[in-house]
Amino acid sequence: FAGASVPAGEYRWVEGRIAHTQPGSSLLRGTLAVEGGRFYDGYRLGFSAGPTWSVSRHLELNGLYQASRISFAERPSGEEQVLIQVARVRARVMLSGALSTAYFVQYTSATDLVTLNARLRYNRREGQDFYLVFNDGLNTERAALEPGLPLSAGRTLLLKYSHAVPFGW
Repeated sequence: FAGASVPAGEYRWVEGRIAHTQPGSSLLRGTLAVEGGRFYDGYRLGFSAGPTWSVSRHLELNGLYQASRISFAERPSGEEQVLIQVARVRARVMLSGALSTAYFVQYTSATDLVTLNARLRYNRREGQDFYLVFNDGLNTERAALEPGLPLSAGRTLLLKYSHAVPFGW
């Protein structure tokens, strides 16, 4: 990520997290969390908050904002700091008991990337799922390198079939 680098080496760290999540039975609920601890040869302090709104039994909307301040204070070259932010909006639409869709848009400041994701799921019966997934990454800081970055950082279209095999004795 821009603003800091991590030298090669072996690292161990310990983190702690305190979070509060409101009950899932509420139509409007949220989550708050604070976390921090060692991060490579520095420290990380993070905060996240996200509301969820169950508009109806067919539609759920949620958002997330996450910020992490990473500080490398013990470096011989002096202190390096970076702030990484993530913002996400997500929607889940249950069209029927067998057919659902999910969408999200996410921005990550560490990579200056907007990620788009759309997923269609068809559940033929319990243990049999078909998925059609589209992902697209969009560079938001295209002039950061010479020559400039392309608009698309990558695009995939994926068809997946999942089948659970019951094991019984």
